[in-house]
Amino acid sequence: MAEMSGSLFRLLGALARPLMLLYRWWRPVSDRASIAVLSDELCAAVQRVEQRLQRELRASGHDFMQVEFTATARPVGDAGPVEVADIATYFELLGQPGSYRRRLVVLGAPGSGKTVAATYLVLGLLEARQDRDDAPRANIPVPVRVNAAGWDGKQDFTRWLIIRLGYDYRLRPNVAREMVERGLILPVIDGLDEMDTDDSAGSRARALLDRLNRAPWRDRPVIVMCRTAEFSAITRERGDNGLHGGTTLTLHRLDTDTVSDYLTSHQDETGTGHPGWTRVITHITAHPDGALATSVRNPWMLGLTAATLHHTPHIAGRLIACTTETAVRDLLFAAQIPAAVAATDEGKPYRDYTEDNVEEWVRALARCLQRRRDEGRNGTAIRLDEIWEIAGRTRIRILHGLALALTFGSPFGLTVGAVIWLELRGMVGVVAGLVAGLIAGAVFGIVFGIIRFPRPRRMVWNASGPSRWRHGLEAGTLAGVVTGVALGVTLGVALGFTRGLARGFMSGIELGVLYGLVAGMVYGVVTGLQVDASQELALVIDERRIIHDSTQAAAVATIAGWLVFAMAGGVMLGLRALPDESLSEFPRSVARATGILLVPGAAVGLGLGAVTGLAAGRFYLAALVFRFTKAMPRRPALFLDWARRSGLLRVNGTAYQFRHETYQQWIQQPHSGDPGPPPPTGSNDRTEQPVS
Repeated sequence: MAEMSGSLFRLLGALARPLMLLYRWWRPVSDRASIAVLSDELCAAVQRVEQRLQRELRASGHDFMQVEFTATARPVGDAGPVEVADIATYFELLGQPGSYRRRLVVLGAPGSGKTVAATYLVLGLLEARQDRDDAPRANIPVPVRVNAAGWDGKQDFTRWLIIRLGYDYRLRPNVAREMVERGLILPVIDGLDEMDTDDSAGSRARALLDRLNRAPWRDRPVIVMCRTAEFSAITRERGDNGLHGGTTLTLHRLDTDTVSDYLTSHQDETGTGHPGWTRVITHITAHPDGALATSVRNPWMLGLTAATLHHTPHIAGRLIACTTETAVRDLLFAAQIPAAVAATDEGKPYRDYTEDNVEEWVRALARCLQRRRDEGRNGTAIRLDEIWEIAGRTRIRILHGLALALTFGSPFGLTVGAVIWLELRGMVGVVAGLVAGLIAGAVFGIVFGIIRFPRPRRMVWNASGPSRWRHGLEAGTLAGVVTGVALGVTLGVALGFTRGLARGFMSGIELGVLYGLVAGMVYGVVTGLQVDASQELALVIDERRIIHDSTQAAAVATIAGWLVFAMAGGVMLGLRALPDESLSEFPRSVARATGILLVPGAAVGLGLGAVTGLAAGRFYLAALVFRFTKAMPRRPALFLDWARRSGLLRVNGTAYQFRHETYQQWIQQPHSGDPGPPPPTGSNDRTEQPVS
């Protein structure tokens, strides 16, 4: 006995450690020492993210353009402009870490480098924090850049920030809450101007500023990035300076010397001896007020110019000949796709990425966005789960309905047939069940196939907000009642032909409600684990994973619905048989019923998975259609990511949008996409004609 007790205690001891580790992972210690360690880990994660963004924006090292800014208040005597590379130093001079004086608004025109400024600010503050000793460093807030497009204008800002920290940097909710409430997070809010749609008319941006101007945030440091025109409109509407107590920084346009130096450094880097570079640089220096020099004083346009000269230096003569900024813009826009294609690896995934194909794909995307805008919807950005609209909305809805009917109809028919077989032990019920199931499957496909814009789902165990479980159970109860009635009527009609109409119909209703409630409970539990992956609350860490997560949610829902329905149905059938069987037969009855229900339980699983994965289903159907229509590449997710890395698109929350709306409007018009062939060998590119 003593030996057995010792073995038991050793077993419990062996289990205690992994259970404790699991608990600590679920709810880490949040004392001051632990928070200090976790803050350092968060710093490292933020640093990796910002360094990657700098590389993607070509804003690190020699690629950085010397953008300058001026401020409404000066912490030092020098009243001259300051370079963006020193923005962190300027911020440090505003006050001690955590001081309410360190409230900042960074403004600039479109393409002026606000996001670049944000990366330099965050990285500079992180570097300064790392140089401190352990004790003072523990009290210095960690700067974290977040995209304001994820806030809906209604949610509590502190709670939203906690959610962002959890999904962006894997902070557990109790740790994120502790850090935010203790003032150890310095939010750098990027994209205030991107929060609103045409319908919201600036209401979300104003609501966010309202939150930042009220307790507890009115006395905390915060940084906001926004376009100058949009912020001016917000402040006029509000009747104040926007961010109370904040210092405003305004980014300047590049001067002629900076433009010339930047192009010269790129020419030296590439080692090209093409005279086009020298001609452009000389022309800009000699004509600082000309169309070309004025156009490229914007960092974005200057970057486009450098990339264009790198891939097609023969375009220099045509750039110089442009007499208006519009002509310069059109010429540079036309060169973007050829430059992106030229810089692409000719591997198998990109073998179809020719200039003509890419231009058609980009134009199809722009026209889809324009249709959405004409319909009063968001016409500036599109998520992966909405790409199916490019394949034809009516076409995809019809195909989706047919696919759902086939996916759900057959197993649902088996379910009905198996239940009838359990009652009658005859094949007549199976045949009747199959017919009824196919009809029900067709109705299911039609009902869910005509849903125009299904939302992608994601399975999340620890999503903030306990109300999701209550909503899930409410939805499960409703689904159970609806399923029970539908299944009961179907079973009642089928049983009515064999048992008599009254008796069979009552038996069908009884069985239908029984199975429907089980299915409803399964649906409620699975729904409680789901969140809307399309919401701009950063529920998707990577915008490319939105379809992956939707597919995963569908798979989990299918398996959970299948197994739980079979097991729960087996238990309920066992309980139903208790009056006719002895208690000792109960386990065997449950096992037998569960085994039988495993096959028809696939109907519940597939139906639940189909409903959960509606967005993924339409995406894959669209990808199949693209193989035949060529309206988009066969792998649209790969193409959108390529376009983002090539500078044609950018990411806003979980959606892709064009770098600038002007390019989105421009690409919709018929263009060759060719900036012009290189001049014949031995010719002088001074003879090139300007673009009309």
